[in-house]
Amino acid sequence: MRLHFSGTNIRLKLPFVMIATMMLLAVCRVSAVERGDSRQAVLAEKGPPLGRMETASAELLKYADMSVKLQQGRVVAIQRSIAPAQSATAIATREEKAVEGSVVANLPGTLSDAGAYLVYRPAGLPAGKRYPLVFALSPTGDAPSLISTWSAVADKHRWIVVASKEFKRGNKLSASFAHIEATLQEVGRSFPVDHHRVIFAGFADGGMAAHAIAQFRPDCVRAIIVNTAMIQPSFLADDYPLGKTAVFLASPTDFRFNDMKRDRDFLENRGWKTLWVEFAGGHSVAPVDVYEQAATLLAKTL
Repeated sequence: MRLHFSGTNIRLKLPFVMIATMMLLAVCRVSAVERGDSRQAVLAEKGPPLGRMETASAELLKYADMSVKLQQGRVVAIQRSIAPAQSATAIATREEKAVEGSVVANLPGTLSDAGAYLVYRPAGLPAGKRYPLVFALSPTGDAPSLISTWSAVADKHRWIVVASKEFKRGNKLSASFAHIEATLQEVGRSFPVDHHRVIFAGFADGGMAAHAIAQFRPDCVRAIIVNTAMIQPSFLADDYPLGKTAVFLASPTDFRFNDMKRDRDFLENRGWKTLWVEFAGGHSVAPVDVYEQAATLLAKTL
């Protein structure tokens, strides 16, 4: 993981409270910080801070959604900054409603339950070949809904789909990365997966995680598909990986829409190929036909 931190104080151009309020409207955390975490763990979870203050006995790292106080390199206090109009609870509830209640039935291919994840393999895949893998992430660990979304696309394009039950909003990035890497290894031993053509896809926090995996585990990723999700602002850095592919599934009425346009411009400046697909519906899982459109566009680059 490539993370950089400057030991010098950061002078903010605007009062911190104003910056925190503006950015919090756009941030729904993928990561979590807890009391007792090391300073290094905080930086790994949150990225470089927006501001920093240090005294002889303590250090304060300021982020858009929280301030973290450390003593002797360990977190001793966390102060969260939640804007009422877009509180973390309100965003979480909205995202849970967007994915809840999904079931999987009448699939033409084979669905395998490995406990921590589901794997869908289309029927009739010729032996002796390896196929692209979609690693799908939901903010609530709703693997069945991910399979329902992806199965028709997988059947048409002959892609294998793994849907995580373990990844959920609020997980530590380190734990999520460990789960994802272990799953890739296990799936690769049991299914004919082409590890050079792995696509990470997710809705909301799942899409933020897809962005984070592309940044911090770039060797695992060929492309990402993000459904109404953004790059955490503190991760927008000059050492961001170069030259991959991102498909944005964006809705003009989604509160993430402008953030996604910002992310598209940022990735294009980093040499990424970007594809943009819009749909109606606001902050919600895109319809299956939108995923099919995205997959058809992406298949040409794999």
